[in-house]
Amino acid sequence: MKLLSLIVKILLAIIMLLPGGFAAGQVAVTSGGAGSISGTGGANNQGSAATGLGCAGGGGGYWGGNGGNGKYGGGGGGASGYGSSWHGGTGGQGVVVIAYYNGASFVSSVVLVAGTSVSVGTGITQAKVWAIGAGGGGAGATSSDSDSGGGGAAGGVAYISKDVSSGNTISYSLGAGGAYGSGANNGSSGGNTTITIAGTTITGNGGGGGYFNSNANATGGSYSGGDGGSTGGAGKGSTGDEGGGGGGGIGGVIGGTQTSAGGAGANAGDVSGLFSACASASMAVPPVVSSFTPTSGSTGTSVIITGTGFSGVTSVSFGGTAAASYVVNSGTQISAVVGVGTIGSVSVSNVYGTGSLAGFTFVGNNNHILGLGTQQIITASGSPVDWIVPAGTTSIQVIAIGGGGSGGAAYWAGGGGGGGALAYKTKLSVTPGYPAQFMPEGVVQELQLTPVVRVRAVKAAI
Repeated sequence: MKLLSLIVKILLAIIMLLPGGFAAGQVAVTSGGAGSISGTGGANNQGSAATGLGCAGGGGGYWGGNGGNGKYGGGGGGASGYGSSWHGGTGGQGVVVIAYYNGASFVSSVVLVAGTSVSVGTGITQAKVWAIGAGGGGAGATSSDSDSGGGGAAGGVAYISKDVSSGNTISYSLGAGGAYGSGANNGSSGGNTTITIAGTTITGNGGGGGYFNSNANATGGSYSGGDGGSTGGAGKGSTGDEGGGGGGGIGGVIGGTQTSAGGAGANAGDVSGLFSACASASMAVPPVVSSFTPTSGSTGTSVIITGTGFSGVTSVSFGGTAAASYVVNSGTQISAVVGVGTIGSVSVSNVYGTGSLAGFTFVGNNNHILGLGTQQIITASGSPVDWIVPAGTTSIQVIAIGGGGSGGAAYWAGGGGGGGALAYKTKLSVTPGYPAQFMPEGVVQELQLTPVVRVRAVKAAI
């Protein structure tokens, strides 16, 4: 039985490492950004940004400087005035952490910084989730050396453990980080993060924004629902000829006190095993498409797509139409083959979201663009000719005109030889971006309007 249990654990770990699962890694939980030293008068003596989850940005030095940014729930640092107008640090966005178990055995964990839902994997029987609210932004400071800004507060943390089954959905909403204040303005509060799992919703509320030139501390975010949680750490207030206040960290850790140097951004505090989950967690992000080449092509064209987050890719499309095939070469490159294709964006999706980049043109084989109100006559020979229906087109007029002799449209209409005759005329609805294709077929034409209409025709757009 012990050997069987060991085999099950190994298989579960392998499953979670497959594309679409969670690769093992580590998400840092330290540390907060340092407050800037006094530095040079009138220069940007900027506080450092946080580097760990739930940690806060440092305050600017008292000779004038911006506050540092918080990270994933941590508050932004406050600015310090002198020589120019300065801004505080941005609050860290909300985040979701999930630890998966098979019975009492830990399987894997993941940190979600994008998307709206995930599905529970095979063999998972329990999940513990943490909802971390976004941090508040730090306050600004003016060109005067007699004012400074306070740090933003951290978001609250709620957690819960629930029994789950394979295929269950865990849905969530991530709070946006609080905007910094600039000049004589307070920072903004961070947004709330919610998680719904097995019918229960928990919330980590966003932390408050820092105050301009005030000794009042920004209020940490609260929490609700679930098994418990922690209020976010307060952002340190600051006033007068001092450095900016340090931002607050999750787990109730208050921002550092300023002197002539900015206050240090707080480190995160552990909340019910959160640090342990982060120690083996992967960071789950949606794809980002940064470029593709070539930027146009027909069916069968191979396109190289570059970007980030190409792990667990579930689909690739051109203008909303699925690629004929694709191969993920690495986490930053995909080789895809154009299918039917349409004009529009190149998109890459995984279970965490979709990344898109506009600018792809499907040219088809012997493609032409038929403008509104123009007419194109097709001869009876040659290769297939495609038209991309232009923007603004809602229908096309289709006309078939017979040639001489015993063939042509006269034959199609039931007539005999002789001169050409009007055989067919109709109006067909079309969708901009989809190809209308003429296929030479003897002395008449066959129009295939993707995906369902087939007639013999010569067409004019109206």
